[in-house]
Amino acid sequence: MKRILETLLIVLALGLCGLVGAQWFREQRLLDRVKILEDDSAHKDTKIQSLTSANAVFGDQVAALLTKTGDLESTNRDLLTKFGETSRKLKTAETNIERLTNSVSQLREAVVDRNNTISELNTKLKDVVTERNEIVKKSNEVTGRHNEVVKKYNDLVEAYEKLNAAYTALRTNNPATK
Repeated sequence: MKRILETLLIVLALGLCGLVGAQWFREQRLLDRVKILEDDSAHKDTKIQSLTSANAVFGDQVAALLTKTGDLESTNRDLLTKFGETSRKLKTAETNIERLTNSVSQLREAVVDRNNTISELNTKLKDVVTERNEIVKKSNEVTGRHNEVVKKYNDLVEAYEKLNAAYTALRTNNPATK
């Protein structure tokens, strides 16, 4: 009987070991699932925070756009007022242009008179330039003749130097040879 009890005790111990092992595996799977759920929850919390901050940013942008819309409406009213003023100024400017056009026609007549005077002065200037060109031509001829005289003088100096060198070469203090 003792043997049966020992065997029964061993079987029960092995059964408990198996149960503990099964529970341990089940517990491990549950812990893995909890870890996955916690990670998923953390990821969702992060996503919620980013969406909340994005929502706040969008709210700020909407408020800014509403403010800008108000500013643009105010600017539009101001521009319409300025357009009315500009239209009145345009009518005044058109009246001034008409008056100035009449003045321009009078000034054109004065310009035509001055152009005629300038044409006469240009003709006289052409005559003076022609005279100057003739004087320059004569001056060039005189300079050419002067250059010829200088060349002849230089040739004479060169011939003199050759003769002087020959004369110096013939003059020596050496005794005469027989």
